[in-house]
Amino acid sequence: MNKTAIATLITSALLVFAAQSQNLILNGSFESPLVPTNTWQATTPISWYWSGGTTGNIFNGSVPIGYDGYFADWPSPEDGQQFVTIGDDPSLQLSQDFTITNQGVYVLSWFDNAEQSGGLTTAPYTLTVITGAVQIVTSNSFDSYNATNAWGARSVSLTLSPGTYTLQFTSENYYGGLDTMIDNVSLVKLPDSDLMATIHFSAVDICWAGRTNQMYQVQYRTNLSDTSWFDLGSPVLGTRTNYVTDRIIGTPQRFYQVIRVP
Repeated sequence: MNKTAIATLITSALLVFAAQSQNLILNGSFESPLVPTNTWQATTPISWYWSGGTTGNIFNGSVPIGYDGYFADWPSPEDGQQFVTIGDDPSLQLSQDFTITNQGVYVLSWFDNAEQSGGLTTAPYTLTVITGAVQIVTSNSFDSYNATNAWGARSVSLTLSPGTYTLQFTSENYYGGLDTMIDNVSLVKLPDSDLMATIHFSAVDICWAGRTNQMYQVQYRTNLSDTSWFDLGSPVLGTRTNYVTDRIIGTPQRFYQVIRVP
């Protein structure tokens, strides 16, 4: 690899670090209002709002099978004491407005899950972020069903300019299908610090000061105009001096980021 190619690769190695930052999503674990332990209640989470003419439920703790006549198996909360369900069809939508004051790259993270009932095995939903001018920033489809009833970690990277935005969760299932559950939603800005890339003839080392007891995921993309990031390997535990090596023989340019796994 010649010096020009090395310089190009260094320039292309966009490295960002998801440090502990202020969460711009309010009441992201749906702890307010508080509902009775081991029950659900049709109510609106503080700082959020429902659309579609109906109201979803906030779950508290471990709701037993057969509660309120529903013979389904529901998960325990992923974070705190409560989580929310966005239902089983597109008529119900959960939204929150938020404001960006500093332009930059932000990571939107959350966890999803679904009820277990009737042998059904799918619970699709859509996450959408739109501007105040009702222009779509990103729209991503997911399936919250997990055969083990475990919460799944999700994240989307966004480049946001100052302004007002709306975050929306919408079920894409059908009436009578599985409900999608959401918990631990956060939106944090990624600072450009504490990172470096060491270039070899055949590899790049992505290095960062990982905090202990925190999991991190290295991701890459090959085009800055692309909004999708791809995982590079599996999440790793912070050790204060983390690095992950990407073998680059025969691959196009890559742009990297390191995100905190919720």
